[in-house]
Amino acid sequence: MSLTSIIGKIPNAEGTIKLLEERPKAVSRIDSEPFYVEPLFKELKWNASASVILFSAPGAVGKSALAKYISYQKGSIYWDLSQVKLGQHSLNGMLIESLGAESYSFFAAGLKTGKQSIVIDALDEADLISGRKAIEMLLDDIKKAVGSVSSPCIALFSRGETAIFVGKYLSEIGINYGAYEIGFFTENNARVFIKRTIETVYETTYTPAMKDCVDAEFKIVSDVLEEGSRDSFLGYAPVLQTVAKTLIDTPNTMVLMNSLHGANSGIEIVNRILAEGLLKREQSKIINGMKENLGDKYSGFNDWDKLYTLDEQIVNITIYILMGEVMDDSDVKDNLEPEMYEEYIKSVMSMTCQHPFLGKSNDTMDFVGPAFRDFSLAILLGIKDKYSYVSDYKSWHKGAFIPSQLLFDFYCLSYDKCNSPEAFRYVYDAFLAKETSNITPYVSIVDGTDNNAVALFTVKKDKEIIQENELELKFETKQLIFRQMINTSIDCDYNVIIGCDNNINTRIVRSSVICKNIHWASNSVMLEECTHIIADKALNGNGVSPDFDIRGCEPKISLGNVQEYYKLRKYAFVYSENTLDAFAVHNSLKKLFSCMRGHRKDTPARDKEFVDFVVMGHSELRKKLLNWLLDKGIIHIDSGESHLYKLDLDKASSYGINWNQLCSDDVESEKAVYEDFSKYY
Repeated sequence: MSLTSIIGKIPNAEGTIKLLEERPKAVSRIDSEPFYVEPLFKELKWNASASVILFSAPGAVGKSALAKYISYQKGSIYWDLSQVKLGQHSLNGMLIESLGAESYSFFAAGLKTGKQSIVIDALDEADLISGRKAIEMLLDDIKKAVGSVSSPCIALFSRGETAIFVGKYLSEIGINYGAYEIGFFTENNARVFIKRTIETVYETTYTPAMKDCVDAEFKIVSDVLEEGSRDSFLGYAPVLQTVAKTLIDTPNTMVLMNSLHGANSGIEIVNRILAEGLLKREQSKIINGMKENLGDKYSGFNDWDKLYTLDEQIVNITIYILMGEVMDDSDVKDNLEPEMYEEYIKSVMSMTCQHPFLGKSNDTMDFVGPAFRDFSLAILLGIKDKYSYVSDYKSWHKGAFIPSQLLFDFYCLSYDKCNSPEAFRYVYDAFLAKETSNITPYVSIVDGTDNNAVALFTVKKDKEIIQENELELKFETKQLIFRQMINTSIDCDYNVIIGCDNNINTRIVRSSVICKNIHWASNSVMLEECTHIIADKALNGNGVSPDFDIRGCEPKISLGNVQEYYKLRKYAFVYSENTLDAFAVHNSLKKLFSCMRGHRKDTPARDKEFVDFVVMGHSELRKKLLNWLLDKGIIHIDSGESHLYKLDLDKASSYGINWNQLCSDDVESEKAVYEDFSKYY
């Protein structure tokens, strides 16, 4: 449905009615054509005798831009409810104060005959500032003002939840109305929107170089988003406004173009838009509303930036999805006076249910798209005591939700550590979702400082490393939980639990484990291309020994109670980190390289004290291996940074040691290294 066919139903204003110089600031005429690009529209309801048209949309889709465009096209009075606190008889009062008594009479008669019109914007913000009772009074005034007119002379604009209330109330009081939902831009119009924003808002020439940057940014963002989420992201006005602002803020397009081609550039663009664009915008709306109502009374209050923070918004909208209500409690309660806190909670409850991250899917409230969902869930996983909401969300989806790779990338942009094994398993599963036919994700988990562990994430494309991330694991319970384990190497003093979410079957694929104890928490465990499992002992999480299915491998199994598992007995061996054999040398190299590789982005390095006392531990083999590496110059100490061991990757490669082989536990490829070290040993 086109905009022309919709607004063609609204009558053009007859004659010219001047507004008074001294009038409410919220009232104006739009005398010059505003910047507007048409999105998609959906007709929700139409009545041939409608006197009111109600436009609704999620937050920030462009309701105000459309309201001003219609006001300009039709010569309507434009009334912005975000700038005023409504009172009784507010419509008549506004018209008299804006027009004067004589012009008011002429205009009021024109409304009843379909010869004048009013565009009323931001009913959702009026809901926040003035309350629902005030909106009911306004709608009652509209009923009296339009009388029995059968052409739409009033256009109302609101976010979804307030719009639903307005529609119901219009029906209750007997006003015929039509309703339209404003959608996202098509890709073509999204590009037009960026161009016109630069030309109109920033009054800057849109150059071919800028167009090239937009093309590149669209492609990069499209590549990181699932197909179903691209329209809801790249067709979203605030997203496009952020793209335009980036072009203005970076006039050297060559610098911008270069920045767009980093390994994580697409996800960084998306993250910036969501965090710095949409969530900051919602926070400012709450703060501005509070200042409008209570700013004078609490002029000494300076902690506005602590209200409706990113974290609080994410928690609130998730609770709203799960429970259909907004909690009437907040962590800022102790910092606000009772009256101020009451106003704040009222504002939060009103804004949250109309948040731009929310949309309807099959008539059920959910995140508006996968990018918004995975960003929100990533934030929840990093908030203390809130990670359980992710499990609740999964249960709410009846277990069908599996995190996408976006969740992992969003998490790593916001956090450098993980504080619970329950949160880590979602981050881990999201990372594994990166795997394609030519892209392989690898995870290495080793001991860290202060009894913590470190997880190193490596993504390889056709054997070339294209992404690396590191997370410190600070778990009170020293355990790692896996739904399944794929392309993972573990060598740390943690307990490892295989199986969760009541899954009956689990897999360990192309992985190796050296840990304290291993817990089998599923009925069936498949070992596929698994190299080794080494632990003090194995435990059965459900009291029943699992059935093992071993495929394509002959794993080395070293468990104190391996004889309890008859299918594992044939693979049993006795492991000692002090025994000189190729397997022990490989594991020692892997542990040492792992702890150094993820620590610095330039030259891999690690604090000498950490390596000497944590990585080396009590292993004489590892200590002699370190000395051999120092002797060969593979590891060295610079005089300028004498507290660090540094790793020379080129020198390591010349001796046949490389990260790819270490990750894949290719012990055979390190035969020359083992033989050379054996002579030294």
